[in-house]
Amino acid sequence: MTRLSAQDVAHIPLSWAEHERRLTALIQTDLTGLAGSVFGLERAQAADILAGQTVAVVPDTSGEGRIEGFTEALVFIARRLGAEAFATIPDLAGFKEAKERRATIALTSDDRYFLAMRLSDGFKSENGWATGVGFAQCLSLMTSGRLAGRPVLTVGAGPVGQAGAAWLRRLGAKPIIADLSPALAARAAGLVGGRVWRPQDGVQPGGFELIFEASTSGRLWPPESLKPGTKVAAPGMPPSFEPSEHYALWHDPLQTGTAVMILQAALGRTSATLTAQPPRFPVQLWS
Repeated sequence: MTRLSAQDVAHIPLSWAEHERRLTALIQTDLTGLAGSVFGLERAQAADILAGQTVAVVPDTSGEGRIEGFTEALVFIARRLGAEAFATIPDLAGFKEAKERRATIALTSDDRYFLAMRLSDGFKSENGWATGVGFAQCLSLMTSGRLAGRPVLTVGAGPVGQAGAAWLRRLGAKPIIADLSPALAARAAGLVGGRVWRPQDGVQPGGFELIFEASTSGRLWPPESLKPGTKVAAPGMPPSFEPSEHYALWHDPLQTGTAVMILQAALGRTSATLTAQPPRFPVQLWS
């Protein structure tokens, strides 16, 4: 997973109202509604499911250790989604505490994975998939569901980019995948049925009306290189685009993926049926 910094998560509680206002302006629903739409649920249905959850955030101190404010941000997000939420003591002992306090879902992360686990049966939702799908679904809602047959420049072919491209393909879009590694881009294109971006296609994204930006390269293009009205869903960290009246942009560092994870963990194996079982990726959720 992309390692966030303390600065990336520090503003989340302070900017929640603005986060929800911007999202609603783009897609006519809030984060609960966005997560619900991934699984074909109305906002009220998703809200009811989330309200029935108790989320334990279990810090992991292995590897590079804890990110200051990360645990607190996850507790905050879960509560704003309507769930009960609390932080446990770190590491394995935290899972024991979560069960003793009757949590239904545990959130935990290390240097490789960020997971939401349903404690009743061990079903897991993984952040790479949840973030990619959540942002791809947001891009679909930004177009009022009119993705069929439309090319989407998909930048970054890691787990988030692959999951996003697969979801876009499932919704009828034509992902065109670009990555600094041609082999990784080719692998992703083969998995999802997309096409690899070629040098002769041009470096600038100005020819695309829809962009899914999941790279970790930061500022790839100047804002003025985009067509007016371009729609961009950008889970990549650091972000490649800043908000502008010139184009429509959705980006957040943690909230979208976390919301989809929590809801998927709450749904358990039912979520596989609701999403028609998307293609397999590095973390297999459906076995």
